Amino acid sequence: MICDERQIVSRRLPVKSISSRLQNKLLLRMSALLLIVAMITYAIAYGAVIYQHIVEFPNWKKDIPHSLVLFRAFFKYAGFGKFFKIFMPVSSISLLIAIFLAWNHPHEANIWTALSMAGLIITAAFTNIYFIPRHKKLFTEETQTNDAELKIIATQWGKGNILRIIIMTVTLASFLEALSTILVNK
Repeated sequence: MICDERQIVSRRLPVKSISSRLQNKLLLRMSALLLIVAMITYAIAYGAVIYQHIVEFPNWKKDIPHSLVLFRAFFKYAGFGKFFKIFMPVSSISLLIAIFLAWNHPHEANIWTALSMAGLIITAAFTNIYFIPRHKKLFTEETQTNDAELKIIATQWGKGNILRIIIMTVTLASFLEALSTILVNK
C-alpha cells in the first residue's frame, strides 16, 4: 500500500501538537515556580518593612538623638539595607523571567504579572527616592542634622513607611492573583 504525502503529514501533526502542549505546560510550570520565588522573596521584604515599622521605628523615634546613636551602634557592622539588597533583586529578576515565560499563557495573567512588576518597581523607586536620603540623615554619623530636623525626618519616615506598606500590600495581592490565574489555567 502506497501512502501519499498528506497521510504522512497528518500522522505527524498530533505528535507535534503533543510536543507543543508539553512545551507550553513546561513553560507554565517554570513561570509559576519563578513567580512563587518572586512572590516569596517580595513577601520576605514586605515582612521586614512591617517589622521595621512595628519594632525598630518606635525604638529609634523616641528620645532622638540618643536613640539614633544607639541604633547606629547596633547596626555598626551590617545595616538593614543589606537585607533588602538580597531579596528585592531576586524578586525582580524572577518576576521578569516569569513574565517572559508566561506572557499570554494564560492571557488573563498578563495584567496581574504586569501589576506585580509595576508594584515592585514603585516600591524600589519609592525606597530609593524617599527613604535612602532620610536614612543617610538619620542613621549615619557624618550628617550634621540638628535634633529638631531629625525628629521631623523621623515622623516623615513613619508616614512614608505606611504608604510603602500599602503599596507592598497591593503588590503582594497582585502576585497572588497572577499565581492563582496561572495555576487555575494550567
